[in-house]
Amino acid sequence: TEMSESEPGADDDSEVSSKPNKVKGKKAAAPTKVERVLRALQHDVAWTEDQQDSLAEVSEDFIEEQKKFQNLFDELRRVQKKLLKQSSSLQSSVDQLREKMDPNQVAKFLLWIDREKDNMNDITAESLWSKKRQRKSAKP
Repeated sequence: TEMSESEPGADDDSEVSSKPNKVKGKKAAAPTKVERVLRALQHDVAWTEDQQDSLAEVSEDFIEEQKKFQNLFDELRRVQKKLLKQSSSLQSSVDQLREKMDPNQVAKFLLWIDREKDNMNDITAESLWSKKRQRKSAKP
């Protein structure tokens, strides 16, 4: 039930008081920015007590989903940093390979990489550069 203006404790914020709760013998902390914003929202929307109870149940699920999303986003940032670091390392390795080749070989190598990009996940550096493989292909 809603309080009428004449009932004690009623204020212009309906169900949520804009006054901080006071604990006997202790000074109440000032409301946080979030608390002030939420009080203003409730005042503007004018939810009933039943609506607040229903919203509280839904908000628990929302908060849980929001935490999951934030965790995934944080993990994505960590993976992004690892990818950037690995990309830099890979570029350094490619640069070292290019230093061992003449310009014509570099061009052919880069064209080969572009042509075989769909197969690059299956080709390891070990299989590509191993001395054993090179010896087999050099035999007639």
